[in-house]
Amino acid sequence: MSTGATKNDQAIDEAQIRQLADNWAKAICAKDINALMSHYTPDILVFDLAPPLQYVGIDAYRKNFEEWFSSFQSPIGYEIRDLSISPGDDVAFGHHLERDPEFLIELPKEVQVLDIVASHGRTGGSMT
Repeated sequence: MSTGATKNDQAIDEAQIRQLADNWAKAICAKDINALMSHYTPDILVFDLAPPLQYVGIDAYRKNFEEWFSSFQSPIGYEIRDLSISPGDDVAFGHHLERDPEFLIELPKEVQVLDIVASHGRTGGSMT
């Protein structure tokens, strides 16, 4: 838990991070690659469920999403559920369930995700 931020600051940070996550999900639903990539830092390192399992840098991750988006002919049905956020002074951690009813046909319909790490401050933030 944060030592320097007030409860009001933490509530504001949490609301901003929830908005970031909501905008991220909307970008996925709309297959808006530029809006989606605006949520990541250039030096992102991602470990994923599907091969190649690791993406180093925003260009590699962008290519992954471009290929994934092109596999859908219609908008993507995607939602974030049960988002839990633990804000601190300089970083926040979160976890949530993701649901994509159109894509996950043979797999479980919900996947636990522990991937939101948001650097934030009183001026905004980004998910990495």
